[in-house]
Amino acid sequence: MKRGNVVLVLYHDSLVSCINLATIRQDRVDRVIGSLPDSLMRHIDRCLMAAPGL
Repeated sequence: MKRGNVVLVLYHDSLVSCINLATIRQDRVDRVIGSLPDSLMRHIDRCLMAAPGL
């Protein structure tokens, strides 16, 4: 999938929400469903830092 000049490599429709945060142990992750470019991950990192208490 391509959005503008950014190629998104996601194999399923996906959503990132920085509102309700939860953590899980890495061994609970069964498989990777795709990847995002560094520029989009930096944007997600900024959103996560804006979450209360972080």
